[in-house]
Amino acid sequence: MITGLDLLDKVKKLTTSKTMQLHNGKYTMHLEVDEDTYWGLVRLGADIKTDCETYAENILLGHVQSELDRQATD
Repeated sequence: MITGLDLLDKVKKLTTSKTMQLHNGKYTMHLEVDEDTYWGLVRLGADIKTDCETYAENILLGHVQSELDRQATD
């Protein structure tokens, strides 16, 4: 069974360099994930009634913010 940390590591590692800035100033990123990761994201997103893409975005945003906060206190 895949753990939450394993899932986060997989998502981070599978982020590709296919980024593009949108007209609203945000960036779009393309992720390629294996089947287990995909269904894990679907399951975890469903637990909080959100789609898997939004769930993955929230994981990444939360991780980046945590890292930046941690670095600011070091």
